[in-house]
Amino acid sequence: MNRDLNYEKSTSSTSAAAAAAAVVVVVVVVVVVVVVVVVVVVAVVVVVVAVVVVVVIVVVAVVVVVVVVVVIVIEVIVVVIIVILVK
Repeated sequence: MNRDLNYEKSTSSTSAAAAAAAVVVVVVVVVVVVVVVVVVVVAVVVVVVAVVVVVVIVVVAVVVVVVVVVVIVIEVIVVVIIVILVK
């Protein structure tokens, strides 16, 4: 009879330890998943910001080129008009 009680105590403590270990494993898995999700989200945000910066740089470069071309065309037109008027 005494052995049965000891057996029940040992099995209940073993199952309690197993339950505690299972809880720890679940918590660790949840923490790892959350960390991975946060890292992925941060990486996606960094990539999106980098793409936006590159697009802005390209747009600014195109605008600068267009402005330079327009200024050159205007200067050529002005020079042609001056040459025609001088003749």
